[in-house]
Amino acid sequence: MMRIFVEDDVLRGRAERTRADRPARHDGVWAAQRSLIKACYIRIAAETAGHLVGGADHIDLELDRARRALDVAHPAQQLVEPLERLGELVGEAFQLRDDLLGTFGDPAITGKPIDSDIREGKKNVLYAKTLAALADDDLGVFETRWGGGDSLSDDECVRLRSLVESSGAKAETEALLARLTEEAVAVLAGLPVTDEVRAGLHSLVEAATSRQS
Repeated sequence: MMRIFVEDDVLRGRAERTRADRPARHDGVWAAQRSLIKACYIRIAAETAGHLVGGADHIDLELDRARRALDVAHPAQQLVEPLERLGELVGEAFQLRDDLLGTFGDPAITGKPIDSDIREGKKNVLYAKTLAALADDDLGVFETRWGGGDSLSDDECVRLRSLVESSGAKAETEALLARLTEEAVAVLAGLPVTDEVRAGLHSLVEAATSRQS
């Protein structure tokens, strides 16, 4: 499992090194920026690791505190929407990657049987796109056998996986993942943050969108 580290040095960036030269009136602005960046960094890390649900309340509380601080520190307000958007994009991309790995991943790398999502009958984006694209006998087979559990033979699982690919659902999902990744990178590139913070966030984006396990 990927380990996520949120280091104070990353979040502070160059703040400590420039404190002596920074006017005192900017302290509140920087504190608000740091609080918001840290909260969103944790949100993205949690989404990347697939653990957002358990910590959502705590993370949202931190975001709310940061927003209240930003009501006073207006120059930092520009960080709110792009960071929240970045978190949304990374979360969606992570889920799409998870769906693709669940049906087309290498079990030796993922540590998960390649047929598990098919047998379980996950109603994910791949499923929805496949269902919308199929017709006639293929549609009947897909609707009735997807989620067949242990009653599915290995050959049936192979056919269902083949239908997901031949329907174009796999390619469309990969294209959607690529678009989400491109947008996330664009949002990240436009953030008015230090290089250290940007590098840390970029590593999370990359881990979420290109992981193989």
